[in-house]
Amino acid sequence: MTPRLSRRKFGALTAAAIPSFWVAGNWRLSGSEGPEGPASFINPLIGASTNQTLGEGKTFPGPATPFGMVQLGPDTITAGDNAPGYSFEHKTIEGFSFTRMSGVGWYGDFGNLQIMPTVGPMKLACGRVDRPGEGWRSRFRHETELARVNYYSVTLDDSGIRAELTAAPRGGMLLFTFPKSGQSRIQIDLARRIGGTSLRQFVKVVNEHVIEAWMKCPSSGGGWGNGEGNVDYTVYFHTEFSKPLERFGVWKIDVPDTAFPVRHGLVTNYFQSDAYYDLVRRGQVLDRCVEQEGNHVGFFLEFPTHAGEQVTVKSGISFVGVEGARNNLAHDIPAWNFADVRRRGVSLWNAVLGAVEIEGASDTQKVIFSTALYHAMLDPRLVSDVDGRYRAADKAIRTTEKYSSRTIFSGWEVFRAQFPLLTLLNPTS
Repeated sequence: MTPRLSRRKFGALTAAAIPSFWVAGNWRLSGSEGPEGPASFINPLIGASTNQTLGEGKTFPGPATPFGMVQLGPDTITAGDNAPGYSFEHKTIEGFSFTRMSGVGWYGDFGNLQIMPTVGPMKLACGRVDRPGEGWRSRFRHETELARVNYYSVTLDDSGIRAELTAAPRGGMLLFTFPKSGQSRIQIDLARRIGGTSLRQFVKVVNEHVIEAWMKCPSSGGGWGNGEGNVDYTVYFHTEFSKPLERFGVWKIDVPDTAFPVRHGLVTNYFQSDAYYDLVRRGQVLDRCVEQEGNHVGFFLEFPTHAGEQVTVKSGISFVGVEGARNNLAHDIPAWNFADVRRRGVSLWNAVLGAVEIEGASDTQKVIFSTALYHAMLDPRLVSDVDGRYRAADKAIRTTEKYSSRTIFSGWEVFRAQFPLLTLLNPTS
C-alpha cells in the first residue's frame, strides 16, 4: 500500500516560507533527462544559500543519489561558515568537489577532490574572490546554471567552458565542453577541504588514463567545527579521464605545518591571506611527475582542444582504500555514458519518493514537498564500499551485509524506517 497525504495535511507540511524564485517556473524533467515521476519535481536549488536573507538553508545544488556516498557539486567558497561550499548569492566558482555536508553549519567538512577545468596559463590556486585573475576561479551567471535531480550544469564565463555533473552512489562523472584552445586543462586540488585543509596528500599515475590518490584529513587541519569536531578521516579516489595523459604533472606548494594552528582562528582564513599567496607564487610545477606525496599537492592534465570538444572525468570514492575506490567506480560507472548515469540516478530518486503520493497539491507545492524529502534523504550516507567493507569510528575495517542499490531503495518499508514521523500521519484522504 502506498500512503497518501490529504491536501490539508500536505498543506500544513509545506507552510514554511521560502524564496519564491526557488520554486517558480517549470521544474519537470523532459523525457530525455530521465524517467518521469515524483523525482521530476525536485529543485536542488531550494535552500542552496548560506545567506540569512535567502533562508540560510545551507544545502547544495549538485547531483547525488539517495543516501549516496558521493555528493558532487559546485564550490563557490572555501572559507567561513559555508558548509555546503556553495551559496546562491556568490558570483564565482572555484571548482567542483565530490563530498560535502548539506544543511549544516559549524564550518562543515569534506569538500574533497576538487576538480576545475581551465584554459590559458596555469594557476596554482583558485584565487581570492576580491582578486580577479589571481587564480583559476571563474565568474558565472545563474542564467547559464541548470540544477535538476542528479544533474547540474553551468558555464564558466572566464573560460567559456561548460561543466556538467552527475552522480552514482559511490562515484561521480563530470563532462566538460571546451572552447578552442592550445592550453586546455583539468586541475585537481588534492589539498582542498571545506572548513579546513587536508594535511597530507598522495597521487599516482596508474596508466595513460588513470590516477589514484588519497588525502588525510585530521582535526588539526580544521574541518568540522574548525577542528573542534575531532573529525579524522582519509578519503581515497580512483579517477579516470577520457583524454589520455600526454602532458600532465603535479604542482606543490610548500605550506609550513605550523601555518594554520586551529587554536588561533579559522584554518580557512590562512588560505585567504597574502602569506599563503606568496607561497603560491613560489610553487613548483613538476611536469610528467608520476607519483608525489606532500602537504599541499595538486594534479593537472593539459591538452589542446577544438571548439566544442568534450572531455569526461569519472571518479570512485572510498573511505577504506584505493582498491575500494577502484571497485566502487567499476561497479557504479563502468562505462562513459553520462546520460545513462544521470538516468539511473533519477530512477533511484523515483523509487524512494514513490513511497508517498500527494493528492490535491499544486505543482509548486509538489516542488516544495518533493525537495524537502530529497534533502532528508541525502543523509545518513553510505560509508561502505560495494564489497561491504567500511572503516569504523575506531579506524578498524569491518564488513556490513551486502546489498544492492536496486533493493535498498525499493519500497515503503525502507522509507518508513528512515522517516518514522510520516507514519504518524493518517495515510487516507
